[in-house]
Amino acid sequence: MRMPRIYATDWRIQLDSGSRQRIVNKILDTLKRHLPISGPEGLLELNNIAVRFEDKVYTAATSL
Repeated sequence: MRMPRIYATDWRIQLDSGSRQRIVNKILDTLKRHLPISGPEGLLELNNIAVRFEDKVYTAATSL
C-alpha cells in the first residue's frame, strides 16, 4: 500500500517529540522574560500558552 504523496514529503512527521519540546521551552523562556508571572499557577499558564502556540505554528507550517 502506497502512502499518500502528502505524507511522503511532509517534513513534520520526521520531527520527534523532543524537538517540539525544545521549541516549546524556547517559547516559554521568551514568555517568562516578557510577561510577569506569579507562582506555579502563572508558570503553568505560560507553559500552556507556549504549547498551544507551538502547536498552531507546527500545524500551519508548510516547509522547513
